[in-house]
Amino acid sequence: MDGTAAPEVTNRLPLVWCQRRLALVWLVGAAVLVLLMITQSMGNKFGAATSQAWDWLLPTILPTLSLIVGAFAATARQPLQQATVDAFSYRLSFWLSVFYLLLVAAVPLAQPLTGRSPLELMQLSKLWLGAGARRLRLGIRSNCGRLQ
Repeated sequence: MDGTAAPEVTNRLPLVWCQRRLALVWLVGAAVLVLLMITQSMGNKFGAATSQAWDWLLPTILPTLSLIVGAFAATARQPLQQATVDAFSYRLSFWLSVFYLLLVAAVPLAQPLTGRSPLELMQLSKLWLGAGARRLRLGIRSNCGRLQ
């Protein structure tokens, strides 16, 4: 191998294992976010704008959860495959998912420190959460299993 050629990537992980780990991160993260939102809704944090708060949360997590559940549904009846994915791609998707879910959780949790109303901060957060979610779904789909 000469010094200009890229090294061959040989570190691979089982696809099913990667899918399950990503699903666990997203399902646990989404459950925590929904419980937080239920608690804040019951505490009347959003007043008459509770439905607007839910309209902020659901689009931030449901598309990716739907993609993950759809991938499981698409492969549920197929025989177990020995497919693998690049370990770096999986780890990148995993940690970006964790980071994204923490960013989503930070919006309602950090709101008292900002001096903004909850809905104002939720609206502002769409600037960084919207673009991040679309790119993250593309990464999860391309790196850890495509729907077929």
